Parts: sequence; structure tokens; C-alpha cells
Amino acid sequence: MAALPTPPPPTTIQGGTISTLHPDILQTHILTLLDGPTLAATACASSELHALSTEDKLWQKICTSTWPSINDPIVRSIIPTFPSGHRSFFSDSYPLLHHNHHSSSFPTTSTECFVSAVDIYYKNVPIFSKVETTETLSDWFKSSPFRLDLLEPKEFVQTWIQNQPSEKELSVEQLEENITLSWILIDPKGRRAMNLSSERPVSVQRHWLTGEVVVKFSTIMAGDGGEKEYVECGVMVCCGEKEGGEVEVREVSLLMEDMEGKNLTGKDGLVILQEAMESGERRKGKGKEGKGRYEEFVERKKERKERMKKLEKALDMACIATGIAVFKICLSSGFVKSPVAARSPLRLAGTHGGKFMCFERDWLRKDLNVIGFGLIGWLAPSSIPAIGGKSLSGLFFESIGTELAHFPTPPPLTSQFWLWLVTWHLGLFICLTFGQIGFKGRIEEYF
Repeated sequence: MAALPTPPPPTTIQGGTISTLHPDILQTHILTLLDGPTLAATACASSELHALSTEDKLWQKICTSTWPSINDPIVRSIIPTFPSGHRSFFSDSYPLLHHNHHSSSFPTTSTECFVSAVDIYYKNVPIFSKVETTETLSDWFKSSPFRLDLLEPKEFVQTWIQNQPSEKELSVEQLEENITLSWILIDPKGRRAMNLSSERPVSVQRHWLTGEVVVKFSTIMAGDGGEKEYVECGVMVCCGEKEGGEVEVREVSLLMEDMEGKNLTGKDGLVILQEAMESGERRKGKGKEGKGRYEEFVERKKERKERMKKLEKALDMACIATGIAVFKICLSSGFVKSPVAARSPLRLAGTHGGKFMCFERDWLRKDLNVIGFGLIGWLAPSSIPAIGGKSLSGLFFESIGTELAHFPTPPPLTSQFWLWLVTWHLGLFICLTFGQIGFKGRIEEYF
């Protein structure tokens, strides 16, 4: 039996290598038909293809056809500063972004601004494109909640989408199946970019009051521990229907939340975004991978909430037990049998020997037994869950645990730790002071 002929190598065409083809033929008739991932794979096949596939014009065509917003003059002036131009930009911006590990040694740098290039698609056809520049150096940005809005409150963008005639309201299923989004955040100073969108929606819900459909896209990033162990970068797209069935985009906004649902400040959000931009992995998602990561984040939030409830309950019980223990110690010491317990009619300070009689100079520090009653008088009310379902003592000790997780880094001045620290000790001081005044006044028969 005759041996089967050996198949030619992948890079040969009719006995010759692919290099026998004229470069113009490859660039004009073959490489221009490829998408970004395929063109990147082609560049790895041979040195000849690598030289042809890294041509910036090819990548420029791919980028502009994928993201119409980058045709904006602002973005067009930034992309050439990237190390490899449009090829580097595509490599940074191609979804999805995966950033699961925080580095405490990451060097943070100050950037003057971020540029957002946003595109919304319906059935892969662009229906919304806009570029927005956000200044990041002002104190207002650093201290305010991190939120980027692309449309003014009463502004809207008309689309060609037509609601189904059989539907009285805009169909949730219609948008969930067909709408996609790209939100590319660009750092002009660092010459890096990343896509903050999950590409496909992670949730689509109808607003109970306005009837508008709110489409949510989300990317989960690693934070810096505590309630910011993971951070959600969410994009909200609000769509409404006008008379005639035409669909319009009424809101496009981006915000960042921690695992307790609190909005991050501009300063905190900027640090996390810069680390994700430098260290995050870019890779093609598989279908609803972004939604799966979002659901995992929601589950982690629920678990953390349950843990914090149990911890707060344990702290409240510990505070109450401490108060009871101090009270028993005071009872066993015979303190309640002191003259303080004797009732005397109320009288004002008088004079004795021509001198005005008042408390001794060290009255506030002399009687240490009163500390027990002062602690009880403060621990009881401070353990009442009156602050968003949490007690002041619970919030104070919780903040201590959060800051210890960052040790030896000191808490920033904007940390809630300082608020709970000052408030808790101020309340304790007031209770101890009034306790000393009351008990000492009884001893000296001023009351």
C-alpha cells in the first residue's frame, strides 16, 4: 500500500511558504477581515505575519469599528501615546477585566483626569456613544461619592429601537437579551486603559414608580480589605419609552460600592481603579461570566452581613456583661452602703467660717468607685441599635477591628473610626462626670 502523502505545514501554500504572497495582498485582502483576537493570534504564527499584523492601521480599524466612541478627538489624541498605539489600546480595553488580588505594595500615582469612552449596543449595533473627561485632583472629587454621569437629569438620547406593539410597556426581556455595553476608562498620564463593563447585563429590572427599565452592568474588583475586600463598579443604564413606542436612553452612570453597599469616595475609588488598571487581567469572557461574578459578589455581601450581625450581637452582649460585672463588683465592695445611699434634702452650697464650701479640687479623680456606675450608665444606652440598626458600641468596636486589619498603616483622617472613637469616649466622659457630680454632691450633702 502506498504511503499517504505528508500534509504541508500550516504556513505553506501549494509548496511555497506564506511569505511568497505579496504583503499588500495579505494586508488588504486577508488581515483586514480578521477581528482583534484572531489578528493577535495570527501575529504569533510567524515572524512575517507578526510584522504585518502589528501594523497600527489594522488595529485602528478594528478599534474604531468595535468602539465608535474612540473616534472622538480627545481619545484619538491619547491612543498614539500608548506604547504600541491602537494595538496596546485594544489589548487593555478588550473585555473582561479580572482583578481578584489586592497588592498592599502597589505604588499609587496621581493622575490629573480620567477619560470615559462609552458605547451602548442593541443587537450589536451602536445606539449610544459618548466621551466624558473627569478631573480627579480637586478636593470635591476626592471627598464626594465616586459617581460619573454621562447625561444631565432631563437629558435623553433617542434610539432607533422600537418596542414590540404587543407590549404595553418596554419589554424587560427584550433589553436583557439584546443590549450590551462598553465603558472604557482611560488614564492619559499612565497611558493605560480598561473596560469596566461586564459586556452583558447582570440584572434588568423595571422601576416600580416610573416604569423605566434599569439595566445594570457590573465588574467586581479586589479592594483593600474589610468592607472593601471586594468592590463593585456598576454601570446603570435607564431606558424609557415615549409615545409611539420609540425607546430612549435617559440615564448612564457609573458608581463604586463596597461590600456593605456604601458608595466609595473619589479618593478610595481612584486608588482601586489605578491598581486594577495596572494589575488586572484582560481576557475574553464566556457568555454570562460577568453575571456569574456579580452573583458571587452578591452572595459574599449576604454572608458578610450575617457575620457582622452576629459580631455586633456578641459585642452588645459583651458590653452588657461587662456592665453587670462592674455593678456586681461595686455591690461586693460595699460601695452602696456608703453615705451616698442616704437621702438628704436638696440644699445649696453654703459658707463655713467665712469661706465658700464646694467640692475638693481633685473630686473628679478621687472616688474611683463611681467609675463602675458611670460605665453602666454609658454601656446600656450605647448598646441600643439606634444607628441604622447598629449600636454605637458595636460600630466603635467594629471600626477597631477594621483598622487593625490594616495595621501598621494608620487610619486616614476620613475614616469612620475617628467619628466612633470620639463619640464613644465623649459619651463615656459625660456619664462619668455627671456620675461624680451626683455622688459627690450626695456625700457632701449638696443634694
